[in-house]
Amino acid sequence: MVMAGGPCAYNPEPLADFLDFVVLGEAEESLGEIIDVYAREKAAGHDRAATLFALSQIPGVYVPSFYQVKYHDNGTIAEVEPLLQVPRTVSKRVLRELRPEFYPTRPIVPFLGIVHDRLMLELFRGCTRGCRFCQAGIIYRPVRERSREDLLRLTQAALSASGHNEVSLMSLSTMDYSDLDALLDDLLSQFGCDHIKFSLPSLRIDSFSVEQAKKVQQSRRSGLTLAPEAGSQRLRDVINKQVTEGDLLRAVASAQAEGWQSVKL
Repeated sequence: MVMAGGPCAYNPEPLADFLDFVVLGEAEESLGEIIDVYAREKAAGHDRAATLFALSQIPGVYVPSFYQVKYHDNGTIAEVEPLLQVPRTVSKRVLRELRPEFYPTRPIVPFLGIVHDRLMLELFRGCTRGCRFCQAGIIYRPVRERSREDLLRLTQAALSASGHNEVSLMSLSTMDYSDLDALLDDLLSQFGCDHIKFSLPSLRIDSFSVEQAKKVQQSRRSGLTLAPEAGSQRLRDVINKQVTEGDLLRAVASAQAEGWQSVKL
């Protein structure tokens, strides 16, 4: 069977003829359910159609062959009609909380050097900013944060299992993590003596904190990456990127005053 999921599957129709089923939303919980159903159906000797029907009863699983899609003359979807006793609307799966057991504390480490050769630590999922160009900011709502205590435990476990010496603090808008100051202090205190380096992704200009950036620079001196996203205020307004040229200039001036000599946009 051919399945798909993730951000590219939020509009599954362009690939519907090539897919047996699609998982909409976050798969941490639904993957286990899919494996259980598939194993049960296979053990019972059921055919592909029966297995797909059983899978279609799992919330978040869309089986294209069980629906007829009707289109308007302009190519947009007019109606999605179920052909069998399957849900008329398939809603995305959303985790209520980012439980520690879903985090990969034994990440695969390649033998060859790669571009992003570091541990990725997800602080939170979702975003409240609403930038119009950002699919992830919409489909991963609502915002759910990992606790500082969980993040420290996950970092320790993943570093011990992988041997990485750098950790990237990842989220759609990392500077919006509610306990970032305390988290940085704890990470540097607990792992700094082991020469573990920490990095931040591209930063929103309107939430840029030179003090937080300085903490990260204690372990890894590098340039800053700021994200204006567009070259004019008109375009920033169009995409709902609520930052101004003045915000950018103030952020760069603050960084320069603290000794940064390289800023990337």
